[in-house]
Amino acid sequence: MIESSSSVEIFSQLFHSAKQGQLSEDVFWFAHTLLLDAKNDALAHELWETWHLCTPGMAERDILDTHVTAEHLQRVTDPMNAKILFRRSVKRIYLEISSYCNRRCTYCPNALIDRISEKKFLPETILRSIFDNLGSIQYNGALFFHCYNEPLADPDLCEKIALSKQYCPNVQAMLYSNGDYINRDYLEKLHAVGLSHLTISLHSNNGLWSESEVQDRLDAISRRLGLALHVEYSLPGQQMIASLSYKFPIRVMIGNYLVNGSNRGNLMPQIVTYTNDNLNRPCQMPFEDMYIAWDGSILPCCHLHADAPEHQAFKIGNIADFQNLFEAYANSALVDWRRSVIAPTMRRPPCDTCIQTVHDERVVTKMRNIYQQAIVTL
Repeated sequence: MIESSSSVEIFSQLFHSAKQGQLSEDVFWFAHTLLLDAKNDALAHELWETWHLCTPGMAERDILDTHVTAEHLQRVTDPMNAKILFRRSVKRIYLEISSYCNRRCTYCPNALIDRISEKKFLPETILRSIFDNLGSIQYNGALFFHCYNEPLADPDLCEKIALSKQYCPNVQAMLYSNGDYINRDYLEKLHAVGLSHLTISLHSNNGLWSESEVQDRLDAISRRLGLALHVEYSLPGQQMIASLSYKFPIRVMIGNYLVNGSNRGNLMPQIVTYTNDNLNRPCQMPFEDMYIAWDGSILPCCHLHADAPEHQAFKIGNIADFQNLFEAYANSALVDWRRSVIAPTMRRPPCDTCIQTVHDERVVTKMRNIYQQAIVTL
C-alpha cells in the first residue's frame, strides 16, 4: 500500500504526467515495479493503462519497439534493475517440462538424440520458483511448455498449466504439439485449466512432403476432434496452415521442413535454408525470449538442444544457480549472446547458418544504432 502523504503526492504526480503523455518509459517501469512489489496490483494496473493509453505513438511503438536498450548489452547487477529489464523485455518463455518426445523426425535433432527411452521432468521446485518469479511481475506474456519435448505426453500437463495460472493469472499459456496424443476429452481438460492457444504441428512418418498425405492428416485431426477446419494458407510443396473452430485458438500446421526448416545450430546440416543476407543481420531472440530445458539448463534460443554434445558450450548455466529468472536474464552469459547477435559483423557459430533474423529494416537500423551507442561504454 501507499501510506505516507509524500508517497501519495509522488504517485499523484506520476499519474498526472501519465495522463498528459509525459511520463518517461524508465520512470514508468520503475514506478510500476515498485507498486507490484508493494502488492498494490490495482494501482499498478491503473498506472499501466493510463501510461499505455495516453503516451503518444504507443501504437507505432508496439510495432517497432525491439525492446533493445544499452542495458541489454551490459550485465545488470542491481536486483531491481534486473527485474525491470526482464519485465520490459521478455515476451516469450519456453519451459521444456520433460525430456520425452515420441517421434524421431528426420529433420529434428531428436532423430540423433535419444528422447524416447526415458522420461525426465523439469523439477516441480524449479517450476514453482519460475511461476513465483513471473507472478511477482504480473507477467502476461506467452508461456510455452515445450522445447524439444512433446508436452501432451506429460501426464501432469494440465496440473502444471493450472499451477502457472495460479501464480500468474494473466499469463498466456500456450502449447506446440505433434497432435499424436490429442483428443476431444484432452482438449476440454486443457480449456478447463486455462490454455490460451494450441498449435498442432503435424509431421509425416517418413519426413517427405506429400500433398495427398497433407490433406489426409488435416482431415484426420479435424475428424478426431470433431471440429471444423479452415485452411488459412497454402504454399504447395512447402507449407499449409489451418485453424480449428474451438473455444480457444487452435492452429494446425504441416511443413516441408527439409525445404523451409532450420538446421538447429548445425545439428541437421542437410537442411540449408539460410541465405548470405542472414549472416550479418541481428536477431531478437536473446532479447525477447527465455529457454529453460528439462534439466534446468538455460539456452540462448530454441535452435539449440540441451542434450546435444555439440551445444553444451552454448549453455548459459542452470536456472538453479541463479537467484531468480531476472538475474539469469540480466546478469549472465546471455549478455554476451546479445552483444554477439546485434553486432554489425558476420555471425559466429552456431548462428552463422541460422534462418532467424530481423527483417524489418527500421528495426535493424534501430538495433544497430543502439549497439553503436552502447559499445562506446562497454
